[in-house]
Order: sequence, then structure tokens, then C-alpha cells
Amino acid sequence: MFLEGYSQKEHLIKEAQQSVLRYFNANKDKTVYLNRINEIANAYLPDDKINEAKDAFLKFAKQDRYQLPDSFQASKGTVESMVRLAFKTDKVTVNFEKDVLGLSGDSASSAKPVMFDPEKDQIIIRDLSKEFVDQVKQHLNL
Repeated sequence: MFLEGYSQKEHLIKEAQQSVLRYFNANKDKTVYLNRINEIANAYLPDDKINEAKDAFLKFAKQDRYQLPDSFQASKGTVESMVRLAFKTDKVTVNFEKDVLGLSGDSASSAKPVMFDPEKDQIIIRDLSKEFVDQVKQHLNL
């Protein structure tokens, strides 16, 4: 939300979000610092906005609406829910990090190992390990 006020480049905003999530993920159940999140936000500011917006994230985070403290715990459960997508039934479990998910047919997503096809409501998993592929083939007698 903060960077959207300075950039309309969706891919940069998503990269910034992923950087913050990686920071949280690397510090699960540890203290994370607002100053570090500010550094990440600064790194994604457009060149023409750096002078006016550098360190503006700190003021943004302290607004009445958010009231973020200078440091806080990156709760494992909360971080996992922000970083991962999970689906489970009695017979199927699917669990992966959100940043590996791409949209089928989108050239920007073409290298992602998990693709979603919205026309068919299907997930396609690519780049499977040879060992897993061998297990599947053996099970199907291929």
C-alpha cells in the first residue's frame, strides 16, 4: 500500500512485498524491525521519488491506521499464512510458497514452477524432481 502512492509499476510493488515477506520468513518467531522494512521500501522507490519519499515508510507505518511499533515478533503462523498457499483434503495436500505461483499464459510468469490456469481452474506443477517423477511413473506402471 505504501509504494502504491509512489509507483504504478505493479511488478516492482510485488517484488517489494516479496522482499518484506522473505525478511519475515527468515525471522520467524524472532523480532523484526521497522527500520529494516523501511530500508526495503526505500530500495523499491522509483528514482524520481527517492528524495521526497526516502524514509517516508516510517511515518506511514506510524499513522493512527497502522500504529506499528519499532519492532515486533514475526509470528510463525502469521508469516506462514502470508508466504504460503495450502490446500488439504483427506486425500490431497498441496502446499507451496506464493512467490513460486504464476499465471498460465502470462509471459512474466513463464519460469514459475507452479502455474494456475484460471480457464480450467487447474494448477500445473513443473520442474518436479527426477525422483518424484520416477515414483509417479512406477506407480502408474509407465
